[in-house]
Amino acid sequence: MGLVHVFEKEVPDNFKDSISFGSISEAIQQASSGDTILIHEGVYRETVNIETDNITIKNFENDYVLVTGLDIIDDWKLDLNHPTAGVKVAKVPQAWNNCNLEYTQVFINGNMGDMARHPNRTISSMMDPMAEGSGYGMVSNVYKKVNEPASVTFEEDLPNVDLAGGIFRGLIGKNRQYPLGKIVANENNTVKFEAVNKTLWRPEDEVDVAFHKFGFAMVMHKNLIDIPGEWFLEGENIYYLPKSDNETVEMQMREKVLTIQANNITLAGIHFKAGNVNFTNSNNCNITGCSFRYLYPFWLAPSHDDVAIDRNINTTGIFMENCSYNKFEEVYVAHTWGTGIVLAGGTGNSFKNCIIEDMGWLGILTSAIFTLGDETLIQNCTFRDTARFQIRIRNHGKTDIIHNEFIGAMSMSEDAGAISAESFGWIGPIDMKGSEIAYNKIHDVKGLLVSGGGYLKQFMVGLYLEDVENYTAHHNLIYNIVADNCKKDIPGLVRSGAMLYMGPRYNAMNKTINFFNNTAWNVDKIISLWDITMANYDELKAEGMEQEEKGGLMADGHFINNIFPVGLNVIQCSAMNVNMEGHRLSNVPGPGTSLNTCDVDEFFAHCAKLNYHFNPQHNFAIDSGEDTFVDVAHRDFRLKETSPAFKGGLAIPGITSSEHPDAGALEGDCRVLTAGSTLKIPIFKEIK
Repeated sequence: MGLVHVFEKEVPDNFKDSISFGSISEAIQQASSGDTILIHEGVYRETVNIETDNITIKNFENDYVLVTGLDIIDDWKLDLNHPTAGVKVAKVPQAWNNCNLEYTQVFINGNMGDMARHPNRTISSMMDPMAEGSGYGMVSNVYKKVNEPASVTFEEDLPNVDLAGGIFRGLIGKNRQYPLGKIVANENNTVKFEAVNKTLWRPEDEVDVAFHKFGFAMVMHKNLIDIPGEWFLEGENIYYLPKSDNETVEMQMREKVLTIQANNITLAGIHFKAGNVNFTNSNNCNITGCSFRYLYPFWLAPSHDDVAIDRNINTTGIFMENCSYNKFEEVYVAHTWGTGIVLAGGTGNSFKNCIIEDMGWLGILTSAIFTLGDETLIQNCTFRDTARFQIRIRNHGKTDIIHNEFIGAMSMSEDAGAISAESFGWIGPIDMKGSEIAYNKIHDVKGLLVSGGGYLKQFMVGLYLEDVENYTAHHNLIYNIVADNCKKDIPGLVRSGAMLYMGPRYNAMNKTINFFNNTAWNVDKIISLWDITMANYDELKAEGMEQEEKGGLMADGHFINNIFPVGLNVIQCSAMNVNMEGHRLSNVPGPGTSLNTCDVDEFFAHCAKLNYHFNPQHNFAIDSGEDTFVDVAHRDFRLKETSPAFKGGLAIPGITSSEHPDAGALEGDCRVLTAGSTLKIPIFKEIK
């Protein structure tokens, strides 16, 4: 066909002689290799399925094209039985029965409405649970008896309505312990629930009331609709409290807005809303100037993690399975209860000049980008506000992370970082195959207070590189990682934001680890290590364990030209029995060789005795930002010429730019200061 046009409405007179269709799907079904499909302005309520190789799909000229999983809901009637006056109810369309979603998303005049909840959310963020108006409240008196529902009490008053059949979501304990389930009863400020995620909350489990000193939680139910714009789906009915007359209410009716099972596809200038995306066995595709928003609604996640033990992966975002050499450029990805982008295998995929933000409202182990791929490039991108990870790596492979900005990771959890890589399901480190992590700005990592058993901490990190080797991290600027976002005084709470956590637990890191010319400032802690000796080493070797060493080590580290504040450095040493997958079976008495010290030279020397060889050179631990940086109060981390770090570094071939380089991240051309995307977020037309 060659050139094809798609019109949402009637074909204009000047296009009467063109080949044209009334839907994108119809045009694609008729397309042949080499065709170009031009989509004219409009709202296309369909799923775009691409199965033909070598076609181009783009907006016509500068037309605004929106592909949406939403349909308009009308025929509203007053619900005279609802506890809030003015609430309306409508039957959901029959097509909802063909949708695989547990819950939906609702938009009013194009703007997202809230699922009815208590406490009410009155701030813009979906992920600031310790803030006033966040939609979460503090809870205590958390317990569960064997074969009984769990119980939790809110500190503030709950509305006097029946919540049975509603949803309980708790941010209680470690992330893997967060309960999510159905409410079976409520009385006064106490809610009883049965969890759908079984870590700690199975019917046979017992949770002592002393285990969790506090937590954060919300409840959701149709009877909690009390603010205009709130809604709730129950059975075949959807309930909604209007803000005004003559509103257009849309409900997500399709799980997916885009699927691609083809090669050499070009997609340009198309905006997708309210649906997730699947790429399957697709190679050499170019996605340019597109946006993907509101990818997935709330759901009752049975696991706390992106990747379960059987390697199942959440498909709630842009899910790419066995896809290689695909390019995302100038793409905006935002707003979802789940994960943003998943690379489930594949080679040579790249993301350049993209903005990825507001990911993971559910609070499980979601990521902006999760990769199991190889030769991945993430460059000139901006990551903002994620529940947990911004980039997460969990396999042997090369991932280059160059000139990006990371802001606001760890909004709803702790014990991870903006850039995270960790081994999973085996004993031995991840080989990052020479990955480069360079010229990135990482700042304002948040973290959440946690109480679970003897664990009472707020721990978050800029670089969480646990059990990984064969990489170089250089010219990264890391700042404002401090646990100060909750002013409540909690006795015994350890507030700990760190520059770098390295593990490696029981995993022996024998390959090279380079840490060159990085700058950190305003962090609670500098370097943190956790060393584990496998007490049952002989049994593991008999079962076929490949690792020769009995525990963790770093054989070939190089820690050169870094600047960081005088602060705490920690190596925690312990011993335990583990299974072949690396899971703890039991703790055993271990060597008393842990060390907490603010003397970095003492730290490096002590670690070397334990086979953690940093081989430090030309590093600078500073106690005054004003004496070191040009204007630390305004984040100008260029070095003053009077600083010892100015021209105080060691020349490193391929890394530094002169014979007498500066130490720190701004060495050379200060490239790190411009890290991040230059993309302008589109002006979205939520047209009808």
